[in-house]
Amino acid sequence: MIKKLLLSYFICLCTISAIIGQSKNDYTVYHQSVLQIEQKIVSEKYGDALSMYEQLFNSYDFVFIRDYKIASQLAAYTKNKEKTLAYIELAIQSGWTLKAIKKNKLFKEYLTKEDWKTLKNKYDSLVAIYEDTLNKEVQSQVKKMFAKDQWKAFKALFRFSEKAQTRYTENKFAPHSEQQIAKLMDIIAIQGYPGEQLVGKGYWTSTIISHHNSISTSYNRKDTLYPPLIPILKEAIKKGQLSPYQFVIIDDWYLTSLNDDSKPTYGIIKPLPPEHIAKTNNPRTTIGIRTIPLRDSLLTVEEKTGIRLYITDIW
Repeated sequence: MIKKLLLSYFICLCTISAIIGQSKNDYTVYHQSVLQIEQKIVSEKYGDALSMYEQLFNSYDFVFIRDYKIASQLAAYTKNKEKTLAYIELAIQSGWTLKAIKKNKLFKEYLTKEDWKTLKNKYDSLVAIYEDTLNKEVQSQVKKMFAKDQWKAFKALFRFSEKAQTRYTENKFAPHSEQQIAKLMDIIAIQGYPGEQLVGKGYWTSTIISHHNSISTSYNRKDTLYPPLIPILKEAIKKGQLSPYQFVIIDDWYLTSLNDDSKPTYGIIKPLPPEHIAKTNNPRTTIGIRTIPLRDSLLTVEEKTGIRLYITDIW
C-alpha cells in the first residue's frame, strides 16, 4: 500500500513537472496544470492535488490567488497545519482578507486560537507586501474607469422597455465605452493588461470590456474595437496577466450578443441545453478552462467536503 502511494505521488510530481518544464512561466501551461489538479480533486486524491499545487507554486513567479486559497483548504482538509498556515499567508500576500478567511468553515473548525493569533499578528506586514506588488497609478485609473462604467450601465435600468434600453446603450453608452476601450488599449500597450497581477482585481477591466461587448447585437456585429483586442487578450493570458476565466466571460458576452448559431459560445452567459454541452466544451478546452462535466464534478466536491473551489462560471 505504501509503495502504491509513493508511486502515485511520484507520478503526480513527474506529470506536472513535465508540463511546466515545457515552457517556463508560460501561463497557458500554468492553467493546464491547474486543470490536472482539479481532476485529482474530483478523484478525491486531495494529497496528490496538494503536492501538485506545491510544485506549481515553486515554478511560477506569480500565482493566482484562487490557487493559494484552494491549496490552503486542501492542506486543512488533509490535516497539514504547516502548509495550511503557509498557504493562507501567501494568499494574504495576494490579497485575501482576514475577514474572508475567518468565514471559511474548514478554517473555523481546524485552526486554533493560537493559529488565529499568529495570522492576526502577521496580517499587516503581509498586506504591505501585497500592496507593494501593485501598480497603484494604473490601479487608481482602472478603478475609476470601472466605477464610471458601472454608473453608465446602471442608467440603462431606468429604461423600462427593451427598445429604450437598446437606444440608450447604442446612443449614450457606446460612445463612452469606445473611449474606455481606447484608454484600456493604451494601458495594455504600456503597462500590460490591468488584471489581478498588475492592479489586484481581475474583474475591473473584464467588466468594462464585457459591458462593451453587451451593447447590442447590431452594434457588436459592426464593432471594430473588440475583435482586434482578442489576440492581445490571449497574449495576456499567456503572460499571466489575465485569467482565462475572465477572458471567457468577456468573449462569451461578445459571442452571445452576436446571436450567431454558427459561432459556439462558452456556455457561461446563456445556459445551454444538454445537447449543446459537448459543442461548447471544445472552445473551453482550447482556451484553457474546465469542461462543463468537470465543473459539475467540482461543485459536487464542494458540497461533499466543504472546500470552496471558487467556481466562477456558474449559470
